[in-house]
Amino acid sequence: MHIIDPRRLQHASMLRQRHKRTKKLLLVFSMLFFLASGYAGYCLKRPLPTLAPVRTAQISVPSKDVALAWPGDGQTAIGALNYGVLAQSGAETPKPIASVAKVMTALAVLKKYPLEPGQKGPTIAVTAADIKSYNDYVAKDGSVVAVNLGEQLTQYQALQGLLIPSGNNIADLLVRWAFGSMDVYLAYANNMAKELGMDQTKISDASGFSAQTVSTPSDLVRLGLAALDDPIIAEVVKQTSADLPVAGTIRSTNIFLGKSDVIGIKTGHTDEAGGCFLLGATHDFGGQKTTVVVATVGAKDINAAMGGSVNMLPSITAGFGSQTVVKTGDLIGYYNVPWKGQVNITSDSEMTVFGWLGKTIEPKVDLNKLSVPSALGSAAGSITLQANGSTAGSVTVIDQAILTPTKWWRLTHPL
Repeated sequence: MHIIDPRRLQHASMLRQRHKRTKKLLLVFSMLFFLASGYAGYCLKRPLPTLAPVRTAQISVPSKDVALAWPGDGQTAIGALNYGVLAQSGAETPKPIASVAKVMTALAVLKKYPLEPGQKGPTIAVTAADIKSYNDYVAKDGSVVAVNLGEQLTQYQALQGLLIPSGNNIADLLVRWAFGSMDVYLAYANNMAKELGMDQTKISDASGFSAQTVSTPSDLVRLGLAALDDPIIAEVVKQTSADLPVAGTIRSTNIFLGKSDVIGIKTGHTDEAGGCFLLGATHDFGGQKTTVVVATVGAKDINAAMGGSVNMLPSITAGFGSQTVVKTGDLIGYYNVPWKGQVNITSDSEMTVFGWLGKTIEPKVDLNKLSVPSALGSAAGSITLQANGSTAGSVTVIDQAILTPTKWWRLTHPL
């Protein structure tokens, strides 16, 4: 019988236990290694966060006081092409507008029967109704253009007779030809007035001889801007004279044409309306041309209306100029970069705009989220100003490069 030494049994048992512990430690270390490797891989390979911008600058250029030389008589408003109504002399109430109403007549006729520059349009035959209109206006001492029964006028010639010498009878002739009746025209013209934003205007006839055809200076500025935007009307109202088949040479009632930058557009006067004037003038600001419109109603007479409007022009042109909205390097905002700190967003160029000084300028600022890495000068957004028929813009950029963080930073900032 072989007897085993108890010490040998004890030693074997200890070896087995040590082996088990070693296997457990190896398993734990293996697990820790894989966990550490996975953590490191996650931290080092996960996408970096997109940086959100923080805007700090509220960019605006405040309006300036423009000292306008308002006429001392009647009501007046001013505006400019691509700007709209700019200012008015005070509270406005609708007043008779006399022959300024013929501008609406011309616009309505051309909307229904458009002409391109150089075109004369259809031929219009003078009818018995047109002769009656002529005689009626003569009896009421209204302005007329001589016509004969059966006379042939082109649409363009009729517009000349309407707008240059201010023929009341030509207004009625055009309406009968284009719309068939005065009632149809009135509905059409009043709807056009609404479309133009002329909410305080009522058209009651084609010539403006009726005191029931009323408007305000601001509404007439809108009318004048729309008229000067039409190439045919803009062409006709600049003409000092024209030749018609029966009337012969007709001459403009606007004595200021060709003076003081005046390019039109319509005079008006009746006993009820007093003096009315819708003035258009174009001024060249060193290559930057701007067309302004002045509307005056309710002056004591036509000379007061015209003189007061023309005398305003220097003070109006003084109200236009260039202003710097953003300078190169202006701070617009920043990005908060966790591993770097604040990186500024600045303007990379100057933005200067030309316009009416009496209006606050507020450009649109769009700042973008930014991915990493981004080089110095990377585009961070834009500053744009859409006004006066044009767009000015400046690009915003970062003033430092944004590099990827170090491995240590990424390992210590897992989230």
